[in-house]
Amino acid sequence: MTARCQRAPATHCGVWLTKVLVRLKAMNFDAEGERFSSRLCERRGSEGGTLMDDFNTRLDELQNEIDGLRSDLDDLRDEVETMSERIEEEISRGNKARLAMWAQTEDGKRYLRLKLIWNTFLSLRKVTERDRKAFALKVAGRKPEWSAFASEREGNLFKRLLRSKELKHEFEQIEADWQRRYDKAISPLPHASYFVKGGPRLVKTVEDVWKLADSAAGEGDFVAAAEATNCSLPQIRYRYDAEVPAELPNVKKWLAEHPHADITWPYTRVVSGD
Repeated sequence: MTARCQRAPATHCGVWLTKVLVRLKAMNFDAEGERFSSRLCERRGSEGGTLMDDFNTRLDELQNEIDGLRSDLDDLRDEVETMSERIEEEISRGNKARLAMWAQTEDGKRYLRLKLIWNTFLSLRKVTERDRKAFALKVAGRKPEWSAFASEREGNLFKRLLRSKELKHEFEQIEADWQRRYDKAISPLPHASYFVKGGPRLVKTVEDVWKLADSAAGEGDFVAAAEATNCSLPQIRYRYDAEVPAELPNVKKWLAEHPHADITWPYTRVVSGD
């Protein structure tokens, strides 16, 4: 961002702030109150109607001043928010540019390799969880919804309100029964980590290293990101010989479509037989 671009929003906000302060000073509520009190004492009794008109007129003027001031403050707030968004965008673009340059270094390439390792596992996790939930819903049925249940049990809205406690109790029992059927169906099915040599513990290690490296790189701290990936880089190897339950058809398909998803340097997949 050039010096000119940096000065322009600040100058514009300064103009708005100056305008607001000038209008506050111009309103001078205390002085106006004293003058009006003096006029009220002088003219009390003989010109009550005219005095009330003057009073209402001045109230309208003050209200207009307040409305104008609020409008100016809203405009100033919008300007500040816009300027903050632009600064954040500039910072984000700068970090992305620095990350792209760092990715060309040896440390950066190790970071990209770890990213590919983790994203590959995430794709298997997504497929596995989708299959697990689909089977559980097939067994347990659709999850009950309160609005549909209440409408079915009592069509009259007024009676439904009177019976709300009774209906709620019945619904909670139905919902609990559904949850038990759902849990019973999904619990025996393995998670994605089952298909990884080393199981959940290895997956957790890879996840922790990746989160540490990615967080540091996202903040532009490439030294910390390099330290995270310069350890013995964890490797995820898949259990292609594992028995895949029939309830997880897409997991079986994923493993078949990734004949060997172990990732080698520098980002090529090892074909079956290597």
